[in-house]
Amino acid sequence: MKRIPEKQVIVGTAGHIDHGKTTLVYKLTGIDADRWKEEKERGITIDIGFAHMDKDDLSVSFIDVPGHKDFVTNMLAGVHSIDFAILVVAADESVMPQTKEHFEILTLLGVKNIFPVITKIDLVDEDMLSLVEIEIEELFNSASLKIDKVFRVNAIDGTGIEELKSFLFDFSRSINNFTDLRPPFINIDRSFTIKGYGTVVTGTLMSGCLNLGDKVFVLPLRKSGKIRSINTHGEMVDSICAKKRTALNLPDFKKEEIKRGFVALKDSLDLTTQIVDAKIKIVSGYRLFKDMTRVRVNIGTQDVIARVKLLEKRQYSLPFTTYCQLRFEQPVVCYTGQRFIIRHFSPLFTVGGGVVLDNRPFKRKGYRGIEPLMAKDVEGFINVATAILKEEGTMEKEFLRERLFLNLPVFESIVKELKQKGVVVILKDMIFFMEHFKKLSRSILERVKDFHKKNPRKKGIPLAYFSEKEKSVIDSLAEKRKLVKDGEVVRLPGFKVKMNVEETKEFQRFLSLLKKGGLNPPMMNILKKEFKDEGLLKDIISTLQERGLIVRVNSEFYLYKEHYLSFLSKIRDFALKHGEFTIQDVKPLFNLSRRYLISLLEHLDGEGITFKNGDKRKLIG
Repeated sequence: MKRIPEKQVIVGTAGHIDHGKTTLVYKLTGIDADRWKEEKERGITIDIGFAHMDKDDLSVSFIDVPGHKDFVTNMLAGVHSIDFAILVVAADESVMPQTKEHFEILTLLGVKNIFPVITKIDLVDEDMLSLVEIEIEELFNSASLKIDKVFRVNAIDGTGIEELKSFLFDFSRSINNFTDLRPPFINIDRSFTIKGYGTVVTGTLMSGCLNLGDKVFVLPLRKSGKIRSINTHGEMVDSICAKKRTALNLPDFKKEEIKRGFVALKDSLDLTTQIVDAKIKIVSGYRLFKDMTRVRVNIGTQDVIARVKLLEKRQYSLPFTTYCQLRFEQPVVCYTGQRFIIRHFSPLFTVGGGVVLDNRPFKRKGYRGIEPLMAKDVEGFINVATAILKEEGTMEKEFLRERLFLNLPVFESIVKELKQKGVVVILKDMIFFMEHFKKLSRSILERVKDFHKKNPRKKGIPLAYFSEKEKSVIDSLAEKRKLVKDGEVVRLPGFKVKMNVEETKEFQRFLSLLKKGGLNPPMMNILKKEFKDEGLLKDIISTLQERGLIVRVNSEFYLYKEHYLSFLSKIRDFALKHGEFTIQDVKPLFNLSRRYLISLLEHLDGEGITFKNGDKRKLIG
């Protein structure tokens, strides 16, 4: 088996159509990056092409992107993963429209290292070459980028090729592009089927490592599948690490299920969204850029339509940089910190770019300012997490991890540091911004205090009145003895049910009626007539239930506890002696009407004490 180099660096070739990008890559690598018949017939690169050159333990992989204006979308699908770029300019044509657009795309995506290569130098004289170099320098100056060296090559006779090749290897060695900051993931740029294997997807592994047999989670499908085989540089391998071009065999998927733009990742994190907070820079294409302008966004390998929701004012004159929300017309897979390109909706051309500040924010309305987004536009994940939590107040830990898209150990270390600094409080799976936690704690204590004030006869406020988030805070307050959880209610420490003299008399009268009634107590319709204050009646019943003095048979029927236990004892004795029984069998045991007896027996069924089969019942257990 051929030895696979340990390190791989991804180089993007950019430039105008027919400026010799594919020929240059072929001369450097010996690999023809035009893989489609149509590309060879037309003499232009239509889709992304791939080639590589190896030396010792280093592989320099080229993503040869199309230069024709009709295929810039394909170019964008390849350029997201590059470590640096070479900008190809033909000596006989110099800087052309797609040269400028490709260069602009590279700078908007944050590519700092771009090396100009002048091709076809045999077609012009030295004066023309000098003029081409001046135009290239002007292009780089427009983006405040410095040119260390301009390479001159003739891909036909090989002039300058070895010098360029040597430079590319040397520069690639200086790049440290391995990262495990994020979970292993691939932006899929191709999907196809191989007979006998099934579906294969290709892309660049952007972080971490993948192994044979690992499960990957494909978004936005939200479906998992096992890696059957891994291929890189045409060789089968057992594992692969960032940052390498790879092909994954995923037989659990059908080819038509997976499209360019999908993302395969190792962790089951959901990065699917239709709204993102973003910072954008628009440099051309509009007289005025208005709120809710429809644009095309290229992010990762995705090409999607979105509307730009401006947050500060209704329109801008160009050029401008601002904060906004992108509202996509279909589900998009992206993460906080990811860069993207913005293109004019129609006709298609590049107008700007930006960066995702938050991949799962709430929908913003109106022109209420950009301060929350400015807070997220900071260096360091700790600061970004702080800004997100400050705005949201609280969220599940896993949701925050999806917002940051971080490897679990990295994420846990950030959460730990935030906790140590007193920025957050962790309760079970919930993470609270400290100020929000304090505010929520004060609010809960006030609610309980107010409830006691308005309901002095009630033991406490039911836990069902609180959200799951609030229940987590209640648990924390109970641990600190600021609240007491008493069954299904919560109360302040030291609180006791209070009744005035009149209410106490009514309490005792109700209990007496149930004691006196035996197994034939007054039903609720009678009790409501006896006790004019329906609120007091409900409080009496709930208090007696909490104290275990009465038993609820059904909504219309309550029994004094001792009478209920006596009834239960007789039923058990009878059932143990006779086995199955009917209503008629036990009716002689009690001096009860059919209505009362049926209610009591149905209560026993409901409590799991007896089991009814037809008209017969038997004890359970």
